[in-house]
Amino acid sequence: MTVDPSTQPPTQLSSDIIAAKREQIERLLKRLRAGEDFSTLAKEYSEDPSSKENGGELPEFTRGKMVLEFETAAFSLSEGQISDVVSTVYGFHIIKLLKQTAAHSLELSDKSSSTNLTIAEELRQVLTNNKIRKLAPAYVKRLRSESHVQIIDAGLKVEDDALIASRVN
Repeated sequence: MTVDPSTQPPTQLSSDIIAAKREQIERLLKRLRAGEDFSTLAKEYSEDPSSKENGGELPEFTRGKMVLEFETAAFSLSEGQISDVVSTVYGFHIIKLLKQTAAHSLELSDKSSSTNLTIAEELRQVLTNNKIRKLAPAYVKRLRSESHVQIIDAGLKVEDDALIASRVN
């Protein structure tokens, strides 16, 4: 069950709204601990459009797929256990671990559980994307220089300069 998440970190909320959301999720946690159904409460109160209709249920995920605070809480639970309130950049969350899958070895020819690709194809994709991310800034810089590209809009120029500076560091 999640309060105030989205696919992108939300814009900063006022301290009054944050306090109200914190109070709301604390009340929901008390109701869960008193025996109310997680799925029913999630369908009614969750603000996460991707899991609300499923009663707060998320697809199975592995380490490294969620923000650290959420992941740390989720992987510390036992099956059926409900977490305390977890705070992330996406908002406040209550996690109930439904099922824990034991780690197991895979062959490169096995299909990934999260995509329709083989492990080898998925690995190739990750390595290719990492290489592109590493090489693209220098390539774009060279193309801009050769083409004599100038950004005239002051706002875009500031954004572009900040982006270039972040890649240099």
